[in-house]
Amino acid sequence: MRQNLSLLNMKKMSYKQILTFICTLLISTNLAHAATIPIKHNADSLMRTLWKYSEHYENKVQHYESRVYMKRHIWKKKKNVLMELVPQMMSFEKGTNEYLTESISEVNYTAPYNYDRHVLAAYGTVPNLKDASDLIMDYFTMNIYSPEMIKDHLLSPFVYDNAKYYYYNIHSIEGDEAIITFIPQYMNTQLVKGRFVLDMTNHLVKNVDMEGSYEFIEFNMHMEMGREGLAVYLPSESELFFKFKFMGNSLEGHYMAAHEYTTLDEEYKNYYSTRKSHDLTDQYALSLDTTKFQFDSLLVAKNRFFPLQPDENLVYINYANRNKESRLSNTALSDTTNSINWGNLGKSMVASSTINAPIFGKIKASPFLAPMLFNYSKSRGFDWLQELTMNKDFKHTALMIAPMIGYNFTYHEFDWRVRASLDYWKAMQAKLSLEAGNGYRIFSSEIADMLDKTDAKKIDNLEVNYFNDIHVKLNQKLELLNGLEITLGFAWYRRHLTDRKDVDEDYPVPYENPKETYTTFAPRVRVDLTPGKYYYWNGNKKVTVMTPAPTISFDWEKGINGVLGSKGKYERLEVEISHEREYRLKDRFSYRIGYGKYKKQENIYFIDFNNFSHNHLPEGWSEEIGGSFSLLNYRWYSSANEYLRGHLTYEKTSLLLARALGKTSHSIKAERLYLSALAMKHLNPYIEFGYGFATHIFDCGIFTSLRNGKFNTVGAKFSFVLFKR
Repeated sequence: MRQNLSLLNMKKMSYKQILTFICTLLISTNLAHAATIPIKHNADSLMRTLWKYSEHYENKVQHYESRVYMKRHIWKKKKNVLMELVPQMMSFEKGTNEYLTESISEVNYTAPYNYDRHVLAAYGTVPNLKDASDLIMDYFTMNIYSPEMIKDHLLSPFVYDNAKYYYYNIHSIEGDEAIITFIPQYMNTQLVKGRFVLDMTNHLVKNVDMEGSYEFIEFNMHMEMGREGLAVYLPSESELFFKFKFMGNSLEGHYMAAHEYTTLDEEYKNYYSTRKSHDLTDQYALSLDTTKFQFDSLLVAKNRFFPLQPDENLVYINYANRNKESRLSNTALSDTTNSINWGNLGKSMVASSTINAPIFGKIKASPFLAPMLFNYSKSRGFDWLQELTMNKDFKHTALMIAPMIGYNFTYHEFDWRVRASLDYWKAMQAKLSLEAGNGYRIFSSEIADMLDKTDAKKIDNLEVNYFNDIHVKLNQKLELLNGLEITLGFAWYRRHLTDRKDVDEDYPVPYENPKETYTTFAPRVRVDLTPGKYYYWNGNKKVTVMTPAPTISFDWEKGINGVLGSKGKYERLEVEISHEREYRLKDRFSYRIGYGKYKKQENIYFIDFNNFSHNHLPEGWSEEIGGSFSLLNYRWYSSANEYLRGHLTYEKTSLLLARALGKTSHSIKAERLYLSALAMKHLNPYIEFGYGFATHIFDCGIFTSLRNGKFNTVGAKFSFVLFKR
């Protein structure tokens, strides 16, 4: 009866009332179902809670000491001579495709950046095992709660600042544990994807699986965190698989590592805001010490954390058999020696080589044929560089000598430079430096004065009386206070007239008997002030960590007549303010503003500014591009006796190209925006806009310029950086 009554009542209801009833019923059902799922099971809610706690987890452990066992199993799939381009690559034995090594190390960590690793013992089948550096070690000491799990690499998905780079989803929940997956919002070598187990009671990561790529390496990694005490914030056991492919070369590897923590200390300090001293030596260093190294199979076996597998035992057996055969065969030994010599010769052609000589110290030579020695820019064309560096450390002093040569294929110019420095007084950071070399072709002040009546468009292709430049500079630098440096010295210039036939008909020689050579002697004073500079000591050298304030510099030079045949009286004054600030997530912003002027000129002189000049021997595109003009013709640098310039650079992991390419953008390491402006005679203003991106193989920039408010030109700049970083 009641059922029939209900049906009867529904028949009397309007369609609007029936629709309202159904919607109310559905909403009530969904709410009841939602009430059975705690809100903490929502991925966003779980991650927000983890991000909140991770801010405290990052510096929870201020110091630890641990003994690390590491085992690596390497398979050589393919190898050719181009493998020698890879720096710090392990050595290989001809005819052997499988290698195994084990090591025992002591790691001493002090927050926030100090990792001292002492290799106690190692055993394995890799030739020259003591000299085989292993960068994979960084993966086994990473801090997953830090914005950068490895310094300058791998943005952590467990930190709020990085949340905008990842998508999160709950895979499953069982009891108090949740498995959460994370994937990058776009492909980049700084990002990883994977899954982790979250303990929802204490908001700690129990273990994590991640995969990613860096340069030519693809890796998969599993990490177990500690189980008790302060060790819960640190890795306990790790396993990593990688594949390396580079220009026909192929390697595969399997790493396993385990930590045994002997000391764990908790004491929070904010080093930049609470420290009275700017010296961070006790907190900021990175070293690898092999002085205690022993090639000891018994010591390794005694501390072996993971047992050897049958295939790993076989690698050791085959290694022992090869050594036995080598000792019994003089012919085999002779052949091996010859092969090694030829291999070293081939390696020196394509890869940097380092020699440790007892008398001369450490000598490092750049390769002859490697592509990273070539640079291209629209204003200069192709440049080739070759450098040799010698470093010799003494008890209280350090000597450096670095000759460099270069050739420009556009102007067919050969350039050279020799730098030498002696660091001899640690307390004052005293450095005596000497530089000798040639510069770009330059014209005299008389030609510069004639340009007042010249159309600016002609200056780019102007052919007048150019002079070759030879210079010798001797400087003494002292740091009077932290961040206050003063440099006293002098410069000697010799300018020699080039071929007189290369003279523009519109610009005849302004005097009847032009001199072939002009000599200038000029004392110099430079002051650099960087307030509040943080630093650490690396031996006798002071290394800057960060500078909260900009650097202000004053550079003064005065030409004097009658010293060493000098003729050319003038004063040069330049003032500059610059600052580079790195924020979290590899965002960098830098600016550079400068003014310069020549005054009190007498006789003929040559306009050659120190801060505003053309670098004819660029040492690296990344180092110079943010504070220079990429499209400006080199003739402009000596065309006016006064200038005002400014440069802005902004760098970010992803700006335009990385997001536009999506899944194919994994090779983009960073993107940059550039803005440069110049005001001087004939150029008022000259403006350059630029966009650039960095990969693990090359850096590339595209620029356009405006001259006096009108479009001028478009150009590019390109530089190989393969394995330089």
